[in-house]
Amino acid sequence: MLSTFLLLFFLLPRAPSMWIKSFSNLSIADGGVQWTETFGFQNNNFYGMEWTELETQVYLCDGTIGNTVFFGCVGTGGTTPTQIFQGDYTNPDTELNKFPTGSRSETSLDIVYTSLVPGSGALTTMNNNCNSQGYNVFLTQAEVKGSLTNGHSFGWTHLYTITQVFC
Repeated sequence: MLSTFLLLFFLLPRAPSMWIKSFSNLSIADGGVQWTETFGFQNNNFYGMEWTELETQVYLCDGTIGNTVFFGCVGTGGTTPTQIFQGDYTNPDTELNKFPTGSRSETSLDIVYTSLVPGSGALTTMNNNCNSQGYNVFLTQAEVKGSLTNGHSFGWTHLYTITQVFC
């Protein structure tokens, strides 16, 4: 009985997790905008994990943080929020969209956003929000595939996070 429990404890896969650890270095200038999001990836298994196909999308929410929390991320006049970034992660060491996490450990990953979706009008809205309320509200959506080194695949892990960033 004990041996069965121990065997199952060590061999049954545990779901991985992903979250945003921080959103920092927001810089708005006439020429554009730049900021950094730090993601955390947790492997809860006794095997190493490889994360692949990380894709992020960032939206600018119009309104206050209270309205966004209670009513969701919306754009001007209750429309769809403005998408300001969409892209895939590229590991600077390998030029591939994948990275490892050891067994029962966490990996942090900084993603620096330096370009806005062309024609989004987001730069003007972000400047107006900074001047009127002192912050911007962003919605980050991310997804990534996780696979253990023993061959077990978890499929897609999804993240939806609203972040208030002071100017």
